[in-house]
Amino acid sequence: MLTPEQIAAAQKRQVEALHELATHYVNSVQRLAALNMRLIQQNLDDANTHAQAVLDAKDTQEMLHAHQSVLEPLAHKASDYCRHLVEVATELGHNFTHVFQVHADEAHQQFVANVDEVLKDAPPGSEAAVEAVKAAVANTKIVADAVRAAMEKTNKPQ
Repeated sequence: MLTPEQIAAAQKRQVEALHELATHYVNSVQRLAALNMRLIQQNLDDANTHAQAVLDAKDTQEMLHAHQSVLEPLAHKASDYCRHLVEVATELGHNFTHVFQVHADEAHQQFVANVDEVLKDAPPGSEAAVEAVKAAVANTKIVADAVRAAMEKTNKPQ
């Protein structure tokens, strides 16, 4: 059975994990906010430059050239912005996966220790049941490892 100290330690680890996840989330939000602020400032500067170029145009040709010079870099800027968004999202996904893996491993180790503790007091003649429980616990680890591998494969950049 779990002792009050073990329960308190497990809850402490859960709070630590939650804090770590929240910290990663806040850092990602800060990065996105900074990215968006840079984009806003760049767009303001570009709009000002464009307006000045249009107002300084002496003929239609110069005005068309001013419009064209604004449109050309838009695709590159959009691509760059999307790349930064993907970087932030991917890093957040990796960080979340790492936190879950670490805490899942700790939880599994504690679970195995608790199962072993309970099974050592099993009555005589229950060896087959004890082995079945141990096999089931081992199988949960295999399934957890398979899920982890799938998560890692999903989170890898393409």
